[in-house]
Amino acid sequence: MPKVAEVREFQETRLALRDATRRRRRRRRKAAAEESDASGLYTVMTRRRPLEVGGRALGFEILGFDLASFHSSLCHRLEKDFADKLGVHLNPEGFIADEDSARRCAEYTGLDATGAEPALWQPWQVVLYSS
Repeated sequence: MPKVAEVREFQETRLALRDATRRRRRRRRKAAAEESDASGLYTVMTRRRPLEVGGRALGFEILGFDLASFHSSLCHRLEKDFADKLGVHLNPEGFIADEDSARRCAEYTGLDATGAEPALWQPWQVVLYSS
């Protein structure tokens, strides 16, 4: 029969390996997303062009990119967690008002505990332009 210390050591090793595997997967997904040109997103983003003038900033939405598609934190109803755990509330337009709060929410969304898809979660500014 194994000793308690041996069982604990085995469990800690198993958890450390699991965490390392998850970190490797995240790094691979991030690298693949940066190299992927399937949607043209990488090409557009690397141009680093400023936003067009004349728009009205509505706020930030937390979006996750996983190689070819986007996911929204709103699909996971994380706005309640943002309010309860981070003190961040959506503005009247339904977005996060400031970039610092949006970055904290993006980091939170990327946690395994949220149940959100494994993706590169980032804050995206939404700007309204009149036609």
